[in-house]
Parts: sequence; structure tokens; C-alpha cells
Amino acid sequence: MCFGLFKRKKTAVETSEPIIPLHRQAQIKQEVRKEKVIELKKIHKKEKADKLVTDVIAEDIRDKKLVDIDFGKTDVSLFQVNGVYNVGPTILISGFLESGRLKSGMKALANEIPLKIMEVRKEREKVSDLIPGQEGTLVISAKKSPLLKQGDFLEFE
Repeated sequence: MCFGLFKRKKTAVETSEPIIPLHRQAQIKQEVRKEKVIELKKIHKKEKADKLVTDVIAEDIRDKKLVDIDFGKTDVSLFQVNGVYNVGPTILISGFLESGRLKSGMKALANEIPLKIMEVRKEREKVSDLIPGQEGTLVISAKKSPLLKQGDFLEFE
């Protein structure tokens, strides 16, 4: 009997990603979300500070043409997407308002597709606006689907 011919070849064990329990995955998602919000708020604070500096400079300049220039964004609302639903020619985007205020008529740019809020809803009822901390649904008009997914952030002006 020759058992030496049928020996198994030893192969290197590949390491895979660690297994993370579901409760920890949810915590990690929340931490990542908080970090994104903090980062976006820092960017907006910097833009606001830049605008204040340019406003002070513009007030000192006597030339009216330079004073009329818009130096940046002032009113930005940050909306986190939870779901996107295409209903005929309109798109419904449900989510959570992180900062700012959302009203109908506000505009955003998502994946180079312009979006305009036609209607704001909270718990299936039409409302005039959303304030930070509220969940709601936005009825959007767009020429084509913006290809959004859960967790994306939209900046409305």
C-alpha cells in the first residue's frame, strides 16, 4: 500500500474580512454618518466665514459692481436620503433633515442632475417646511432619476 501518493497539498489560508455582529454594524453606520455630518458642517462653516470676510471687503469697496457679486452659499439645508421612489414623472425621496430648513421650490444637484422640490410631506400630509431633526418625504421634479441610494446627502439651496 502506498499512501504517500495521495497526500493533500497544503494551501495557504486566505484571510477574509472580520465578522461584525449586526448591532455593531448599526453603531458603525451611525458613527460614519456623524463623521460625515461633522465634516460637511465644517465645510459650510468655512464657506460662511469666507463669505463674511468677503462681505466686509466688499463693503469697503466703493465700486457697486463688485458689491453685487454673490460670494458663496448662505442657506444650505442638509438632507440624508433613506429611500428613493419613482412614481410616474415625479420622484419621492424620503429621509432625515440634518440641518437648515426645507421648503418647496428649493433646488439641489445630485449626480449632475438638477432637482427641484415640488412638495414637502411629513407623515403623508403636505407641510410648508421641514426643520432639523424631522423626517419627511420630498416630491421632486427631475428630468431623469438622480440615482440616489440610502445614506446619500443632498444639499438644498
